[in-house]
Amino acid sequence: MQTAGDIREAAAPIAHVAGDPRAGFGQFTLIRDLYQYDPVPLDAKIEATDEGSPYWKKQTVSFAGPSGAGRISAFFFIPKNASPPYQTVV
Repeated sequence: MQTAGDIREAAAPIAHVAGDPRAGFGQFTLIRDLYQYDPVPLDAKIEATDEGSPYWKKQTVSFAGPSGAGRISAFFFIPKNASPPYQTVV
């Protein structure tokens, strides 16, 4: 169970960082390569729309996964009482 003390501790400034937080070129290259992907079209599709809530419209969408991994699903909740551009929450 979360307490007020836990929240205060999590929000406190970091007092000390162990080691050198700067990365060298080799470390940067290693981390950068983890985020590489094949630049293929997303082929995004709206699979379903649910307008049952008075507050938002829920859209189920899918897009092409990497390297033939099939399709990946995502959900978008679009507010009914606001106009674009919308704030993104992940």
